[in-house]
Amino acid sequence: MLKKSAIENILAAALESGADFAEIYAERTKRSSIAMVNGKVETALGGMDYGAGVRLFFGNQAIYGFTNDLSEESLIRIAREGAAALRGDRIYDICGWKRMAERCINPIRILPESVSKQRKAEQLRLATAAARAYHDAVTQTRAGYLEVMKHVLVANSEGIWGEENRTRSRFTIEAVASSATEKQSGHLGPGGSEGYELFDRINVEDTAREAARIAVTMLGAKPCPVVIDNGFGGVIFHEACGHGLEATAVARNASVFAGRLGQQIASPLVTALDDGTIPNGWGSAEMDDEGTPTTKLVLIENEFGEIGIDGGFLKEAGIQETRLVISRFSEKSFRRLNCFEDLDQVIDETGLQLLGIIPEDLSVVEAVVHGKPIVNAKNAPAAQAFGRVAARFEGENVPLLHFHN
Repeated sequence: MLKKSAIENILAAALESGADFAEIYAERTKRSSIAMVNGKVETALGGMDYGAGVRLFFGNQAIYGFTNDLSEESLIRIAREGAAALRGDRIYDICGWKRMAERCINPIRILPESVSKQRKAEQLRLATAAARAYHDAVTQTRAGYLEVMKHVLVANSEGIWGEENRTRSRFTIEAVASSATEKQSGHLGPGGSEGYELFDRINVEDTAREAARIAVTMLGAKPCPVVIDNGFGGVIFHEACGHGLEATAVARNASVFAGRLGQQIASPLVTALDDGTIPNGWGSAEMDDEGTPTTKLVLIENEFGEIGIDGGFLKEAGIQETRLVISRFSEKSFRRLNCFEDLDQVIDETGLQLLGIIPEDLSVVEAVVHGKPIVNAKNAPAAQAFGRVAARFEGENVPLLHFHN
């Protein structure tokens, strides 16, 4: 996308007035999408976006300029205009280049652009037919397909040089169920950092039937407590906390999290992870947009043994009838923490009736990554445990999953 000599000249221009750090980010993205309503193609779009940005740091102050003109002359002009805004005390030289090693986190078997639009549209027609056939109450369907192929280049004055091709594919299906008094919808959108092999991994007809089942079930449904799962829960966390945890905001003391390291910033029940290394996960990548290799990073951590468990706050909030579900239980971790003799002591200390135990299970992570309900994985220990919790919640006499004492 950009030659090495051009990048060196651009960064040299950015450092002319004494910036502590300079970087360039360049991107070329091709995307294509198909949208189908009630079995008819409504839109079939495609296009390309490209551009580059130059960022400079003078202490904690940042200057950023961008353009869609990727010529060397244009980017040098952007770099010099940024450098002219502030002046530093020292002149830094560009370090020798250190290229990021490839880890192949997201192997691609079938490039999406190698598959015809007709084949992609046929997958949407199959899904539409399956959703409409599920129940007479299904009155409308919307199916979609998205593919994104992005090439990213990052280089900075510390010698970091990273390039990556990022491919993503997603299938979406929405079913609308109607009665005389209301309309409800069910939506599923499995996808990942993968190619057209997405359709080898999922069955679009089964996915469509599940979306239709959700819509039909919602008709006439009564209000009930809601538990937000990892999928949409991640979106809510991102909007509520993600931006505030960005280093640029924390460095300027412009974040509610600034200076709070080691302090409690969330409910004691919360542990938040940012894992960019899940194979073929939607947000997984070889590197972030600053050229740093992705990791499994703990953002907010509260160890089970350090925080204890307390159901009293629920009663204080006016919730009188409470039950205890122990999630992500691991015998090994339980023994390592050495906070309780056994699960009976946990129950005694919380004062809550035990409704169920959900074991630590990698199948849950895989289900979230691929956009599938964990209960569909019939042999997964977590799926069996959730089934038992639901049955006990409904009053059935179902034993807990067996754990060693």
